[in-house]
Amino acid sequence: MKNIELGIALLADDLLLASQVHFPADNLLHLSLFQGLFSETKLPILKAKLDSFSFNLPLTCEMVSSVKCIEGNTFWCITKGKQRDTLIALSHRCVDLFSPERVGIMKQVTDNVATLSADQKALIEAHGIHWIKQYFEPHITLAYQTQVAVKANSLPSSVTFNRLAIVELGYHGNALRTCHAHFSNE
Repeated sequence: MKNIELGIALLADDLLLASQVHFPADNLLHLSLFQGLFSETKLPILKAKLDSFSFNLPLTCEMVSSVKCIEGNTFWCITKGKQRDTLIALSHRCVDLFSPERVGIMKQVTDNVATLSADQKALIEAHGIHWIKQYFEPHITLAYQTQVAVKANSLPSSVTFNRLAIVELGYHGNALRTCHAHFSNE
């Protein structure tokens, strides 16, 4: 069996409809909570874990009115506040639940490990990724390796996430497709 890069992500069905911005076709807009390298044989275990995950949906998050462009990527961040704290707590739970099932480190992480701090390297050793725990910043990446022109008034002021999903990832963390989705009400 082969290994596959997967993400645990929140999805919002109305996100594309609410925006008048054209996004790259190979990026299903999502908010990643955890990413990792998994064996395809683990997919049934990951699906069962996702289905047993208890949390409240839908979850509406207030978004900042502008985007950040860093190293060719376009990020749209969650505002500070209760929803951001909820997303951070969800990310921590996903790390604890899904990290033990991973089989290695994703290529995009190993390609950049030399530039990371000792703390980030320790997170990679323990969980296969460093954008977690104290380094997790809830956001939606609108574009990877290309800057998308986004007018402040073209994005909605909030996003309502209605499902938690396992998504197949591309090299840059872009969600290529949904492998399994879960709707939950605690």
